[in-house]
Amino acid sequence: MRNDDLSRQFIVERLSEEGFMVKVSSAMEWIYYTDWCYANGMTADDITFRQWLQLTLRQTVMKRQERLLKAS
Repeated sequence: MRNDDLSRQFIVERLSEEGFMVKVSSAMEWIYYTDWCYANGMTADDITFRQWLQLTLRQTVMKRQERLLKAS
């Protein structure tokens, strides 16, 4: 589920009543997912080597920063 209160009003509660377990994803998880989609060609545009390199570098930096934040 998205981490936006307005977009998921009462959905978590309703699904819980139906017996589903719901996990609200973090903003970082959404960024990782959209990066993955982009890297795996799930967009209309072709990705250039330079764009792929920038994406890979950004993912590496973000994952490192996330690990550092979680460790502190």
